[in-house]
Amino acid sequence: QNLAASYRLENEIDLSDTIIWHYGQGWLPIGTPTGGNPFTGRFDGGGYVISGLTINRPTTDYQGLFGYTNGAVLQNIRLKDMELQTGGYSGGLAGQISGGFIESVSVDARITSTRDFIGGLVGYLSNGEIRHAYSTGAIRGQRYAGGLVGSMGSGLITDTYSHASAHASSHVGGLIGSVQDGSISCSYSTGAVTGVSEVGGFLGTWGGRGSENQCYWDAETSGQESSAKGEGRTTEQMTYPYDAKTTYEEWDFADTWVAVAGFNDGYPYLRGLAPSNDIPSPNITTSWQEHLWTISWISIALLIIFAIYQFYRSRGGQPRARTSHEDAPRMDGRTGAV
Repeated sequence: QNLAASYRLENEIDLSDTIIWHYGQGWLPIGTPTGGNPFTGRFDGGGYVISGLTINRPTTDYQGLFGYTNGAVLQNIRLKDMELQTGGYSGGLAGQISGGFIESVSVDARITSTRDFIGGLVGYLSNGEIRHAYSTGAIRGQRYAGGLVGSMGSGLITDTYSHASAHASSHVGGLIGSVQDGSISCSYSTGAVTGVSEVGGFLGTWGGRGSENQCYWDAETSGQESSAKGEGRTTEQMTYPYDAKTTYEEWDFADTWVAVAGFNDGYPYLRGLAPSNDIPSPNITTSWQEHLWTISWISIALLIIFAIYQFYRSRGGQPRARTSHEDAPRMDGRTGAV
């Protein structure tokens, strides 16, 4: 395989059979940190779902769909129903990202490890960018574990969220376990977070460099009242209809985020990256109550029409026949009405 080439997925892929691949060890990650074999190319998932990927290598590091990437571009990827038993530096999308760019990616994974640097999306991020991404599932590691990213040495994370639970002995957070340097903005987490020390609802530990802006965690669902960074909110404050004066003040709900009652448990989700197929169009700006109001008026109009018809019928009246020069009624809605 050419690790520097560009690839695009053209259909959905069921990888449930990977549970028996390589004598039960499962999927073999793309790219490694040794032997000069990182993935350096471009992979476009086309928005198609890759489901059922399984890995069973509890003592092997750098596990995920990709093991190790350097300057790669990974975009439009949807990973679902992943089951990973791994060593350190492991995540649903990639074990480690060095440089490069990740955009429009979602991961649903259950990852269990007895080692460090475990994340729902990425185990370790070094000088890379993650935009427009989210994770769900359950993450368990020894140290440096997060719902989205295990640890960030440097880089940028913006417009992301995680519903995944995260557990580790230390350096564990709802979105990120630890940050040494980098920028995080417009992101949130809701998953349960548990650990012994350096535990945070949003972020476990902060190295003191970089910046954080407009980030939140649900203090109720996470079970955590504190975090190294981010602002704690109640579930009511974070879900639709949220208080725009205290939460998500500078978020872009015109082009990036969507909030609709009854979907994604009321939390905002990413435009173009809906958490399930039954999410309404991101362009919807009206509430379900408004839709029901419209339907009610249509029902009333139909009842009025029916009443008028019954009135004329009771008086023996008949609708006037159309003359030959008038448009005939049509069923396709272009002219006339039936």
